[in-house]
Amino acid sequence: MQLLEQRCRAQQVAGSSRALHARPILSVRQVQLQRRCSSGIIPRTAAPSVEEVTQTATAGTAQLAGEQHRASNSSTSAPQQQQQQQQAQQQQDGSSFSWTKHWWPVTPLSYLDPKKPVPVTLLGHTYVVWFDPKAEQGQGKWRLMEDRCPHRLAPLSEGRIDEDGTLMCSYHGWQFAGSGECTRIPQIGDPAKMKAACASPRACVASFPTTVVNGLLYAWLEAGPAAEAEAAAVKPYVMPELEASKIKMWGMTEQPVDYTFWLEQGMDPTHANYLHHTCGFPMSDALPMPGEALPKEVDLKEGYLWKHGNYTTKHVGMNAERQFVPPNSLRVVYDRGFVRGFATMGTPVRPGVSRVFFAFVTPPDMKLPPAFKLLGKMPHWLRMQSPLADQDTVVNAKQEAYMRSLNLTTKEYAAFARADQGVLAAHRWFEAAGYEQMWKQRMGSSYSPDSSSSSSAEATSSSASSSSSSSNTGVGARYAYKPYTPPKDESFYFDWYERHTKNCAECQAGMKLTEQAANAAAVAALLLVIAAASFAAAAKTLLSPGVLLCALLAAGAVWLRGKLIDFRHGQFISSRYRWQKDGGLSLVKGDPIKLY
Repeated sequence: MQLLEQRCRAQQVAGSSRALHARPILSVRQVQLQRRCSSGIIPRTAAPSVEEVTQTATAGTAQLAGEQHRASNSSTSAPQQQQQQQQAQQQQDGSSFSWTKHWWPVTPLSYLDPKKPVPVTLLGHTYVVWFDPKAEQGQGKWRLMEDRCPHRLAPLSEGRIDEDGTLMCSYHGWQFAGSGECTRIPQIGDPAKMKAACASPRACVASFPTTVVNGLLYAWLEAGPAAEAEAAAVKPYVMPELEASKIKMWGMTEQPVDYTFWLEQGMDPTHANYLHHTCGFPMSDALPMPGEALPKEVDLKEGYLWKHGNYTTKHVGMNAERQFVPPNSLRVVYDRGFVRGFATMGTPVRPGVSRVFFAFVTPPDMKLPPAFKLLGKMPHWLRMQSPLADQDTVVNAKQEAYMRSLNLTTKEYAAFARADQGVLAAHRWFEAAGYEQMWKQRMGSSYSPDSSSSSSAEATSSSASSSSSSSNTGVGARYAYKPYTPPKDESFYFDWYERHTKNCAECQAGMKLTEQAANAAAVAALLLVIAAASFAAAAKTLLSPGVLLCALLAAGAVWLRGKLIDFRHGQFISSRYRWQKDGGLSLVKGDPIKLY
């Protein structure tokens, strides 16, 4: 036995030596950066001093290679162990589906500001999105990195993009290239020592592959050279009909509803004539919907295609397809109408919160109605708000709250109609893909589906002041960890600032423009009052034409200011007033709410 062990050790040493000599010769700095930047979460041990780092960087070549080999193994042990644990857990759970080895939609490019880093939460982890102007030979590239400075773990999304094109942490000024390499530590004055410290694997930030398709930013949620190669070999799924569509207008919101309900609702067309009765889908048009039965087994990697017929009197004889392409795309196609379908995608943010994307599909050879053409030319911030989104949110959030509070599953659904086939298949896929296991793997001990949150009230504030001053930790982090804990205030469902405006540079610009217009109306009203007083003094009467005209215009300016303030609140901050004014889901007019 001892002889066998000695032979095994000798083979391991020989294999390591051959692998080392087969590799291209890299500098210590290159090896360290490659190892550190390819890893995810790094174990936090006592940090070495600058002198120790410098000594390590200037030691003999042979010794450095051995030391670096051991250091790199140590630095990557945590993510490697995590990946091994995930694979073992997947095998134990009977699921071989990898949730991180896919392109996930992050945000429409039009929502981003190239001058400002922004936070985003995807699959339970927090990242920072920023524009690297030096990448792609000066063409620039959007980056996704860990939202964590390795120095003191401050969020990099609170930082700034420096003039040299690096991302600077606002806490102590550490700077990082798009690859995750640390380029500057201002607290170290000696250039040689700073170079050695920047070369430490502990000074890097994990950077993830990104790509842009049809105006959407996608991210591959595994880091490192192997992940770059694997991601480059795969293209994000794009709905063929959308590729050929005349108009590509993406909308995106963060819904306080779990990812599973996004797919469930997308596979449920017959809710439209009831839930969206006030949005152009009258109940009187509803018909029983024919649909084909789906097999009990759902393909884990290919998803499923569900064909169904018409469900309204306006589309008798219509044929439709709803195709789920794992893990995040839903293709819906109709064989008639100027809107021939839509593409929708989803990204899990955290348990109970999902990021939802939506785009209509119009045939390239079809003449569009004037109203639809006008819609495409309107500013994004004028067309984004819709009561339809609120209706979906309220029903799904309350449905989830009820199910979670009583620990119910889809097995409790009384799904008798063929119209429910797509919904049931969706949940069969989630179970086969190990959806709950994915959260356990991504969030570790912090994931506890049976625990409740005590911070719902704090997380549901929708006031403009609190929204604008809240910490930039990602929208998902603002919501209660367990959204099935009933919020004390239903404004939680209508917090449009947190769901959308905070994530959209276009809507932030629209909100600022509306504020400026309201302020201008107030100034105009004041000047008109002063002018009216001047006319009255000159004419020695309040009934002169000049006085009356100025008074009328001043009143109009005051009225306009009030309308602009109401518009700003309802369009960018909260839709709760409109919801209750229109009667909510009950379609009964409610008492108006005072906003101020």
